[in-house]
Amino acid sequence: MIRSGTIGPRRMSMKALGLFRALAFATMTIVTAAGLNVDRAEAQANFPRYIKLSDDDSNRNRLIRLGINKSMVVELPRDAGDVLVSNPDVADAVLRTSRRLYLIGVQIGQASVFLFDSTGQEIASLDILVEGDLSGLQRILNAAVPLGNVQVEAINGSIVLTGNVPSSLDSKKAEDVANSALEKDRTISGRFVTRGSVINLLTVSGSDQVTLKVTIAEIRREVVRQLGINSSALLSSGSIGFSLLNPSVTAANFVNLASSVTGLSYNNGGDTLSATLKALEETNMMRMLAEPTLTAVSGERASFLAGGKYPVIRSVKAGGLGDLKILDNGDIVQESSSDDTIELDFLTVGVALDFLPIVLSGGRISLKVKAEVSEFVMDGRARLNGGFGDAYSLPAITTRRAETTVELPSGGSFMIGGLVQETTRRSISGFPFLQRIPILGPLFSSRDFQRFETELVIIVTPYLVRPVALSKLATPIDNLMVTNDAQGIFMGRLTQTYGGAGSRAPASQYHGQIGFAFE
Repeated sequence: MIRSGTIGPRRMSMKALGLFRALAFATMTIVTAAGLNVDRAEAQANFPRYIKLSDDDSNRNRLIRLGINKSMVVELPRDAGDVLVSNPDVADAVLRTSRRLYLIGVQIGQASVFLFDSTGQEIASLDILVEGDLSGLQRILNAAVPLGNVQVEAINGSIVLTGNVPSSLDSKKAEDVANSALEKDRTISGRFVTRGSVINLLTVSGSDQVTLKVTIAEIRREVVRQLGINSSALLSSGSIGFSLLNPSVTAANFVNLASSVTGLSYNNGGDTLSATLKALEETNMMRMLAEPTLTAVSGERASFLAGGKYPVIRSVKAGGLGDLKILDNGDIVQESSSDDTIELDFLTVGVALDFLPIVLSGGRISLKVKAEVSEFVMDGRARLNGGFGDAYSLPAITTRRAETTVELPSGGSFMIGGLVQETTRRSISGFPFLQRIPILGPLFSSRDFQRFETELVIIVTPYLVRPVALSKLATPIDNLMVTNDAQGIFMGRLTQTYGGAGSRAPASQYHGQIGFAFE
């Protein structure tokens, strides 16, 4: 849209006059208000309020930055007779006198202004860039981050932060303040949507690094008790046979099994009757300990995985008709396929750790931690039938996960997850009706008892660390010497004593726990 105007009160719109009066009143209020702490020099540096053009400006485009609802006075080198504005919704231009132009920013965007004299010659061409006024945001950032040097710029409705800050916390603080200054539009449903974004290009001058040590300890205890009598009968005809309480044992081989185990057996020609006493008590315990350690710069994410990716069958498509094939003679035939088509997924199993540290003031650490322990289990697995009678086993996976955000000092520990699980299972099985006979019922039944306990603890400890010289670091293979054949055969040694030729003994004895020290 092109807007034109000429000199004279008759062509001056009432809208422009109203804007000018409001602008003049606002300017007088800002200048005369004693209670407002406004840095006029800073405002002038962000958006100049007055410029003077020369005759050389007619040969080039001049870029002018305006703030929303801000104005600028432009002095012209000669009398102007006409003004054109390409986008009045973004910027407005008013000729008050023949050599004085008023530019007013309406909304964020770009526009062009062309000035002509009475003969139609171009006086100047102005490229107008209307941006949000960031002078107030700049003052807030200077107060929020006094030790940093944060500069604010606006590009197409977005805010760009440049400069340097002493810590990641200051960078995050400056980004949060800038986000609050973004314009928000209200939708039809009443929700507010942020227009634009914040581009954080701040450089953190500090070198804070965090080492995270995670201890994952799990204890499993399992108690199994079985007590009862298994009975079996086999008639001479061999057509009827049954086995109680143990489906894996058939009637044909039950006599041999009963003879090898504690039990009773009766054989009268072809008829066999046997009973086996089943008594079992089993106690199992398993201990698992994982201590992953990670180091990351403040504000950067680090992850760790001790395990791997295992293929798991997702689906099986039975074989049948295959793809179409074109023969040499031009005939089209369809191949047959007897193989199953298997689709696989790769599941991550093991100990996984992911954390994001942010060093705060006073040496405190804001830590976002996610720890996960997963493994395959036999219980709960499924079987998937394929084509031609094939069967595929799908494993079950148990996962224990903890995710939290905490704040603590360097060297402080906390527990982010504690899981105590107890499962008890009892079962009674036996011969129908006979197992319910008082006193004699236990002779025809069996009792199983199983108790399963699991206790999982995840402990996290962060440390503030700094790089050290390589000579001050130690590895488990330092001064390690492998034995020769004679020492390995006759002395039964795998390694020699630590400290071979060239190693020096410590000047004094050290007392305390052996390990790595963190600051």
